[in-house]
Amino acid sequence: PPGRRGAGPADGSAWPAERRRRRTGAWLAGLLVLLLVASVGAGAWWFGTGRFVDVPGLARLDRAQATARLADAGLAATFGEESSETVPAGRVVRSEPGAGSRVLKDRDIRVLVSTGPPPVPVPGVVGRTGAEAATAVRDADLRPRLVEQPSDEVEEGRVVSQAPAGGTAKRGSTVRIVVSTGPAVVEVPDVRGRSVGAARRILREAGFTVRVRSLGVADVVVQSPAAGTRHERGTTVTIYGL
Repeated sequence: PPGRRGAGPADGSAWPAERRRRRTGAWLAGLLVLLLVASVGAGAWWFGTGRFVDVPGLARLDRAQATARLADAGLAATFGEESSETVPAGRVVRSEPGAGSRVLKDRDIRVLVSTGPPPVPVPGVVGRTGAEAATAVRDADLRPRLVEQPSDEVEEGRVVSQAPAGGTAKRGSTVRIVVSTGPAVVEVPDVRGRSVGAARRILREAGFTVRVRSLGVADVVVQSPAAGTRHERGTTVTIYGL
């Protein structure tokens, strides 16, 4: 009957308050569905592509520039070295993984920095003529520097020693080549008026061999070769005393 508690309108529809509750519930259910879909989509994006970034190009940057560019991409740098014929020393040759690779954020990227051209073998030139040695060193992409030095063992014009003596060296670096000028030539000291013992000592210290012709009663009066002349070390100087 009309007016009974809990009865609805005569057409059977819900009362306005109940309809509002139903509409609110439907709206909340729809919102929850949208939030669920958004969460699933965000999770799929993160686990699919959101965690990944592209490795930026680093070629020919210096260490500081490479570090900054990787940091901007969410990556970190670790450095190594590699020789290069084309990239100047101190500049990036390449990275591992390479530019354009997809990697996880915060990953360390190995950056290889040029040490310049690779080292070249140093030819052994001891015993060759100076000209031959210089040519061999130039052919090895090195620079010869010839210096002269007396030698009692190596004939004039031949190489006595070199530095470095072998192994490898930086391309374009210098190889020092010592070329013999033959036995050393020195001036004969004047020992006239000296005792025979003193004369012998002075001549030997100068590199000469000494022959004595003396009666043993007076100082040296004559020497041969003469004082002031130049001779090879080891030459015999004869001293004459009374």
